[in-house]
Amino acid sequence: MGDLEFFVKDGNAPAALDYYRRSVSNGHAPPEILYRMGASHYQQRNWQEALDHFTAASFPMPFNRKILYALGNASYMQGNFFAAQAYYDRLLEILDADRIRFPLIAPTNDPHQMELAERYMVVQNNLAVTLEALALRTGDSSYRARALGLYSESERAWDVITRNPETMIRMRPSPDIVAPGINPAYLNIQNSLYPVPGFEPLLFIRIDRDVLEPSFWEELMPAGFSISQGLSARN
Repeated sequence: MGDLEFFVKDGNAPAALDYYRRSVSNGHAPPEILYRMGASHYQQRNWQEALDHFTAASFPMPFNRKILYALGNASYMQGNFFAAQAYYDRLLEILDADRIRFPLIAPTNDPHQMELAERYMVVQNNLAVTLEALALRTGDSSYRARALGLYSESERAWDVITRNPETMIRMRPSPDIVAPGINPAYLNIQNSLYPVPGFEPLLFIRIDRDVLEPSFWEELMPAGFSISQGLSARN
């Protein structure tokens, strides 16, 4: 019942949480349920509760890419930038290991390469945003220097997933791609080099809907749904 509320009924987080809590109280608390509870809290901006459940889900699945990304995002939203950096850096190590399987990540229709490129795009951008926040907090300019390099790498990944592999023509805007029509990393790096008063760095705020790979539940998700429904436009 919790899964139906969470995945099918437009992401009804409060109702889903109620069923998930009953599941846990009856002794059924696999990591995927704990993750969905964290995602439900994340949708409602309950950052600490989201972190608690993501952390609990991570114990039996310590190298799960989706959990690490959710932990990084929730930590950033809570203002714990050092923790967010640690989670994003660990995730990048895993992505780099995955990347060895492909001699070159270039515009392609291969779903595995496209998924990896998307992961790189969002993680490198979000880590760069986190490092810029650390630069402001600590006064250490080395954080900003690394952020600029990560923004550039995120831009390259965005180009891979938004370019037609046959014609090499940009496919944006298109319902067939997951990347935004405007490159957030490009806007972020421009603001870092030429600051605009009041500009807030663009963060990819949407987290994965399910921690399992593959997940048949994601196929039931209504088109356009994301865990970030209802969140303010930080992304």
